[in-house]
Amino acid sequence: MQFLKSLWRLSALSILCSPAALSAQSLPPGSSVSGTVELSYATDGDDDLTLLYGDVDGSFSMTGGGDGLGFDLGLTAYEGNRVLHDLALYAALTYTTSYGKFSLGAPRNASSGLSRMPVIGGARVVGYAQQAFLGDLPQLRYLGADKSFYGLRYDGDYGAFKTAVSLHHFCCSGGDFADVAVKYDSGFLFANGSLQFYDVQGGSNATLVHGEVGAASDFYEAGIGATSGDTILPDALQAWASYRPIQQVDLSATVLDAEDASAIWGLSAKYGFAQGGYVQAGISDTKDTDALWDIGVGINF
Repeated sequence: MQFLKSLWRLSALSILCSPAALSAQSLPPGSSVSGTVELSYATDGDDDLTLLYGDVDGSFSMTGGGDGLGFDLGLTAYEGNRVLHDLALYAALTYTTSYGKFSLGAPRNASSGLSRMPVIGGARVVGYAQQAFLGDLPQLRYLGADKSFYGLRYDGDYGAFKTAVSLHHFCCSGGDFADVAVKYDSGFLFANGSLQFYDVQGGSNATLVHGEVGAASDFYEAGIGATSGDTILPDALQAWASYRPIQQVDLSATVLDAEDASAIWGLSAKYGFAQGGYVQAGISDTKDTDALWDIGVGINF
């Protein structure tokens, strides 16, 4: 029953957030909403998982022009029939100036969503753990341990260069963390990097560094990444390549190789239709486990 209720909520959200509903005429000037909602089925031949995934962000201007006061809302949700019943909510008061955007409350951390690496094998259940190596470790802690956080964030936009800095405190004596992220995108070459510093409960400290570099065009994208996890995560290397033979089709190959663990690789294919709709299928595997097959349908808006 819990899963069906979540399915209804996120299905309703996907309808409300469809491109038709979120047209320029339906949103106030200076406001925007974007995200993904996907329903998927994954199996390794013995166990199976039906998973509903949602990731939505909205920025709203109180002045109607994008500058001045506003507020941001966001959510990331995983709702499965066997595991993963996790939800992270974000809300922040914002003030945008010619020098950048300032957020206060519970904004996403600076490097959240920074990575360009596709989900391994297209499987959201794999992507849940994958995000820890790509700059979203605070969100994973929020989701998995119910450790919500509050703090402040700054975003600067300098054309091809974008920067972000955030400071947060985990609720319930969960510790503090600081986050710095830098992104460059020329339209062909891209690079991004993040530095996270954790002061966790009990007085121990940890530093996490992640970086990516690659190239993209209308027909392909390829990139490599590296993560130095200090004492909080094993070091890891990432690589991916995507090819688009026609506009509606994306084919991707991905691999993540963490220290002292078997590398996990994935192949996936996605077909887009209508205004943001898609279906996808993929496989992910490691040396020590059975292959995981995944199929899903969703919408990007």
